[in-house]
Amino acid sequence: MKKLLLIILVVLIGIPIQLDAKRKKKKKGSFLIDLYHNTTARYNGYFYAKLTMSESEALLLEGEQIDFDNFLELYPTVSSTKKQTISSQMQTVIEKSEKVILKHRKSKWVDNCNLLIGKAYLYLGEYEDAINNLLYVTSDFHNKDESSSKNKKKKKRRRRKKKKKRGSNAEEEKTLEELLAKYKISHQHSYYKSVQWLMLTFVEQQDFQKAMIVADLILNDDELSDRQKTEMYITQAHVYIKKGDIKNAILPLKKAIILSKRRKEKIKLNFLLGQIFLEMEQVTPALEYFNKVLDLRPDYEYEFNAKLKIASAFQEMSSGTNSNIKKLVFEMIEDENNHDRLDQLYYTLGNISMMENDADVAVKYYYKSIAS
Repeated sequence: MKKLLLIILVVLIGIPIQLDAKRKKKKKGSFLIDLYHNTTARYNGYFYAKLTMSESEALLLEGEQIDFDNFLELYPTVSSTKKQTISSQMQTVIEKSEKVILKHRKSKWVDNCNLLIGKAYLYLGEYEDAINNLLYVTSDFHNKDESSSKNKKKKKRRRRKKKKKRGSNAEEEKTLEELLAKYKISHQHSYYKSVQWLMLTFVEQQDFQKAMIVADLILNDDELSDRQKTEMYITQAHVYIKKGDIKNAILPLKKAIILSKRRKEKIKLNFLLGQIFLEMEQVTPALEYFNKVLDLRPDYEYEFNAKLKIASAFQEMSSGTNSNIKKLVFEMIEDENNHDRLDQLYYTLGNISMMENDADVAVKYYYKSIAS
């Protein structure tokens, strides 16, 4: 599957993977050499590059408010102006990551550094460089994946031998993975994250067809964990929404909700589904998903806006249900936590009155909305 994904990316997308000739597989070094490269790469280069990236991404989101009037953003849209504020940090990420790759080619953190470089180029708007680095991670993983099956038997034989040995000799032959695990220096290959960011890069380029090719292929990979599937379904839904195809975003969102173990994530996805159904004028499922948001005990912002959306959904229905929505809105008005949102609530009551052909009452509510 991974080989097929790589071939299709290169052939259909038409982007050659520009691999540095020096990155080709070399003969494996000794245990101490591998330990040196992995530890130094992890704590000297990759750590600071990752820290810089995390701080920069936090800066991009600083002060951002959730826009409940439009479809919730699955991946925040960052303005070009804001991206310029972190351009120097992204250059730092690229420089530090490239140093790790050049100095520690045998390190298992090379793929993580390439992922950081790809993300940095994406934030800089240099999409071709971003794609080349992200594709390199996928090709590197495929090469390691092929060789790993050949090494399984060798590892089993080594483990059998180690059980027979005692004393200092056995200690010296501990694998690098065991030592790193002992000190909690864990490593996870960046293959799936790179595929995810590759899709986001294509979305930035407005190249939705390529993003969907990648999504369809990766979701057929039976090695995906539940968390990875969740993230891929969310990314697939993001592609559809940005493409303007909200109807096809419904299924991946539903699948992501089923797989997700994160309450806040489920709240957001349920709210988004409610918005989509409301936009499609399918009131019953819209009400269902907004009520699911309330069942998940959301924070104040989500609770208020979910109730407001429920009010909007009721307005789409026959006038016979107006008593239900009025009761809900009056309850929200009486809640002290909503006093800074009275303008929206009175405006909703005004709209209901207009639906009931009671213009005089509607005008009173509209005046109250302005006064609030």
